[in-house]
Amino acid sequence: MRSLIIILLAFVLPVGALMAQLEESPALSPERIKELAKRNTDRLSKELMLSEQQYLEVSKINDEFAEQAIYLNEQRKKAIQDREEKLKKVLTEEQFNKLKNERKNRREKLKERRKARNK
Repeated sequence: MRSLIIILLAFVLPVGALMAQLEESPALSPERIKELAKRNTDRLSKELMLSEQQYLEVSKINDEFAEQAIYLNEQRKKAIQDREEKLKKVLTEEQFNKLKNERKNRREKLKERRKARNK
C-alpha cells in the first residue's frame, strides 16, 4: 500500500508540472508534450526502480495523458483565439493594444520571478 502511494505521488507531481507548462505555453507542440511524457516515464523508472511490466504500464498511462493534454491544449488555443476575436470587436484599437501590453508585462514579470526563484 505504501509503495502504491509513493508511485501515485511520483506520478501526480510531474503531471502537475506538465499542466503548469501547458497553462503557461499554449503553443506547446504535441511532440513536446509526448517528449515530456516519455521523460516522465523514464525518470519514474529510475527513481522508483520500476519493473519492465510497471514501466510499460506507466508508459501507457503517460501516453494516454499526453494525448489528453494535446487535445486540451488544442481546445485551449481555440478558446484563446475566440476570446481575442470577440475582444477585438468590443474594445477600441487603443484599448486592445493596452490589454496586449499589460499581458506582455505580466508574462515578463512572471519570468523574472521564476528566474529569481531558481537562483
